[in-house]
Amino acid sequence: MDYGQQGKFLQQTSLSSTIQQYFYSNLGSANNQKNEPISQYQEIIDTNKSGNQAFKDNDEDQAIINYLEAILSIEDEKEKENLTQQQKDELKQLEIESRSNLATVKAKINDYHTVIIQSETVLKLDPANNGAKYMLAKGLHAMKKYEKAFQTISELIEQTHSSNNTEYLELYSLCQKDLEQYKKEGKKEEQPNYNLNKYNLKMGSGIGDQGQQLEFL
Repeated sequence: MDYGQQGKFLQQTSLSSTIQQYFYSNLGSANNQKNEPISQYQEIIDTNKSGNQAFKDNDEDQAIINYLEAILSIEDEKEKENLTQQQKDELKQLEIESRSNLATVKAKINDYHTVIIQSETVLKLDPANNGAKYMLAKGLHAMKKYEKAFQTISELIEQTHSSNNTEYLELYSLCQKDLEQYKKEGKKEEQPNYNLNKYNLKMGSGIGDQGQQLEFL
């Protein structure tokens, strides 16, 4: 996939530059595999690439289907016995990429519930993933979980020493302002119900006949 075309597409979307960078990093990982030996997980890699192309073509529904298929395949592979450490490491990286990509496309269509779930899962796999932490904070804020959003973006700024990152600071200020207003009105945040696992089905997710998808793998 040509980076010039990717940049032109991403600039035309409403995604922030930080989220664009998050998507770029995952595309870069996939593109770097072109010069590597064929992986035994090539089908998963190709499915992710198809999702990237669909996202580039502004076909969010197809991108979601591709990323969900990749995640489901990864979960199936992880259940196999006697996996080598190399296989485990490759599956982990593929899962990070697939879930990050899914979070990115879900952010574009304002499905922040899924953004939160996928970002939290990525952070369990890779606690140092700054892109996932930013997406998590953004998702929590959009879902009016202001206290958790403020805590998350504060941790990100402290951990990365990103006092000059405009988007981090803008989200920090927004979370702080909304949290103060929320407390002033005497409201209490509801605890999110994310009691979901890989067998939970989400019906009617807006992707045609494949609406019955494992949306929250």
